[in-house]
Amino acid sequence: MLASRAASGVARSAVRDVLLSLGYPHAIGDAQLIIAEMVNNAIAVSPPDSTIRIFAGFRPLGMVVAAWDGDSRMPRRRPDAEVTLRTLDLRPENFDRNGGWGLGLIEALARKAWIEHAVPGKWVCALLNV
Repeated sequence: MLASRAASGVARSAVRDVLLSLGYPHAIGDAQLIIAEMVNNAIAVSPPDSTIRIFAGFRPLGMVVAAWDGDSRMPRRRPDAEVTLRTLDLRPENFDRNGGWGLGLIEALARKAWIEHAVPGKWVCALLNV
């Protein structure tokens, strides 16, 4: 799909449809949060008019959701910290620049999370708790 702001909503809908078709409605909420985070990160590192890919389905480990982007840089996990008003920069110019929590969120919601190198780019993957 096109790496645009609309991609996150499209990805959430696609993952919901896959999980419903496979009989895992109880996993939809976590899976949608996970794929939305993955897609938003993929969009952030992708140039305009580029594409990203998503996957939702069974692999030997179990039910997996994943997102691909063409950027070979590996995402970095922000160290665990308590999020408070003191740790966030809420000045108007930095209000939306308080990121870096995505991998931690994915790891908290998934049974397992990992990154697979691709040529080009990478897949960010998560094994769902189903």
